Amino acid sequence: MAKTKKEYGNDSIIKHEEREKVRNHISTWTGTSDKQGCFHLLNEIIANSIDEFKAGYGTEIIVKKYEDGSYSVQDFGRGLPLDYNKKSKEWNYVLVLETLFASGKYDEGDVSFYENSQGLNGVGLTVTQYSSSHFEVTSIRDGYEYNIKYKSGNRATDLNKKKTKSKKNGTFVHWLPDLEIFDEIDIDDEEIINYLNAQAIVNGGVKLIYESPTLDEQYSVIYPEGILGRVKELVGENYFIEPLLWTTNTSGKDRADKPEYKLNVNIALAFSNKVQHRQFFHNSSDLIYGGSPQKALEQASVEAIDKYIKKTGKYTKTDQPISFEDIAESLVFISSCFQTPAKTIAFEGQTKFAISNKYVRDFMADFIKEQFEKLSISAPEEMDKIANQILINSRSRYEAETQRKLNKQKRTAKSNLLDRIPDFTDCRSKNTDEREIFFAEGKSAKGSLLTARFPEFQAIYPLRGKFLNCLKASPNEILKSEIVTNIIKILGCGMNLEVKGKNKAGNFDISKLQYGKILLASDADDDGAHINCLLITLLHRLCPELIKQGYVYIVKMPLYETYRKEKGKEIFEYAYSDKELTSMLNKYGDKLKVQRNKGLGEMSSDVMHDVAMNKETRKLIRVTISDAKKAAAMLELFMDKEVPPRRKFIEENSYRFIDEARN
Repeated sequence: MAKTKKEYGNDSIIKHEEREKVRNHISTWTGTSDKQGCFHLLNEIIANSIDEFKAGYGTEIIVKKYEDGSYSVQDFGRGLPLDYNKKSKEWNYVLVLETLFASGKYDEGDVSFYENSQGLNGVGLTVTQYSSSHFEVTSIRDGYEYNIKYKSGNRATDLNKKKTKSKKNGTFVHWLPDLEIFDEIDIDDEEIINYLNAQAIVNGGVKLIYESPTLDEQYSVIYPEGILGRVKELVGENYFIEPLLWTTNTSGKDRADKPEYKLNVNIALAFSNKVQHRQFFHNSSDLIYGGSPQKALEQASVEAIDKYIKKTGKYTKTDQPISFEDIAESLVFISSCFQTPAKTIAFEGQTKFAISNKYVRDFMADFIKEQFEKLSISAPEEMDKIANQILINSRSRYEAETQRKLNKQKRTAKSNLLDRIPDFTDCRSKNTDEREIFFAEGKSAKGSLLTARFPEFQAIYPLRGKFLNCLKASPNEILKSEIVTNIIKILGCGMNLEVKGKNKAGNFDISKLQYGKILLASDADDDGAHINCLLITLLHRLCPELIKQGYVYIVKMPLYETYRKEKGKEIFEYAYSDKELTSMLNKYGDKLKVQRNKGLGEMSSDVMHDVAMNKETRKLIRVTISDAKKAAAMLELFMDKEVPPRRKFIEENSYRFIDEARN
């Protein structure tokens, strides 16, 4: 029976509920739908508790991970307001837990409320609630204990309010990330601990506690001196300029028509020949990509030290001008800025990895130059030590670059070893940071990869079938494997391999690495997973530092391509799991045309461009040491000669795959 064609009119406009927006597009709010997205939400909840500490309430925060994959954060601040809000004529639990962009941090009338808040948009608690299969908040304040529960983004209980004799106020949030929303929810202990360490550094005096079923004991961290204490810890006795602390306050605008904000700047730094470190915090958020503070440091330090070197006549006729690279080689630097009101912070995205405030950049640059100027007057012998060492670094760098150019000319004169590697196609760029190498499954994939790639900075090496398992292979077997040795040649950094009668083969040197990203691209099936396991294990055994320093990524390939027409437009989207496809089918029904991807070799170049090559649209998963250990364990289990452990694993886990197939 033919369907009745609907008319497009006033009733055709549909309001999408906030819950649906969050659950269907979680990566919009968290950056990704994998465990990093879960980690981002955990950070948001911890940030709320740290905001309480910064407001002067509660000096201890307890974070827990549970056996079932859930998490909790407990603080001893003022307690989250959940009762009726007379001003808004609404219940606060509706505003705080069920409404995006509702927040107590907007109110400029009471700046002491959350003067230096990390969050400002009121999305952290709400997005966490919407994306959890179970979510519960308990708040103690005003002599009452408040409790409310949610399931799958829907309210499961009414607000329960009862009197309490507890003398400690505070908030307890407990949630289980929904596996219908996230691909993976098990955040590594190491990542959580690293985050807590960073928060303790920048919020001097707060004690952060972490408990996990996979840790032998409770972990706690506190830095009474904050960033200065961390710099002292990093350099120990290995400094030639002992740790300094520079602080100041100001206020200003990014532009004449923009609102004014207050800025508190704290900088701790030291100079060392053995330790290098740079870290930038803004309202307690760790700015991984830096932005304004990083640009300020780079500009100001070069200008100030270059000016001093010229003034004191330290440059020789053969010297090149110093660069920030020369300064960074001996610099240990941590900045922590607080900006009020928080809504004036120009965070680059909800994930808060960088800021772009012009006034922050300009003021910090001037302040850093001013401090170096003062140092040259009050302690010229100290400034001399800095200038002399930076010149040594600069001369060493220039000599190394000159030698590198000579070596390159010699290598060019000889036959290029890479030209001898079958099927390998290099890229044109000489900038290591932007160069990418794709190790792709299957020779047949090379055609679409070559057509889809950016030839300027993307190189391709297709792998012919499954290759040597380096987990237990002998050094001689490894050295005889053509694919393994080709991979090492392509990377250019050598390898660490114990060989009988010799120290090590390959002489691993990460500075010789030819690519800023190593990308593993394979089919989204069992064979593809096996290829990735072999590659990760190879790198973990021969070049583990590449994984430790974050060079290795898996390109997430979609299981399905979908197509639909909407308002006369053709829309192509990808589903990366059966759950994603089911969600799309439920949403679009018969309008959705679906095609399962059979493998890289059968993907069109347009699809390959979207899912693998285009930095804006592809999905990458960074490989960690924990991932490498898991890959090695799976290879050992399924490829070992011992049958009983493999049988036991299948018997204990087969039900999971049967249930998945049925669903």
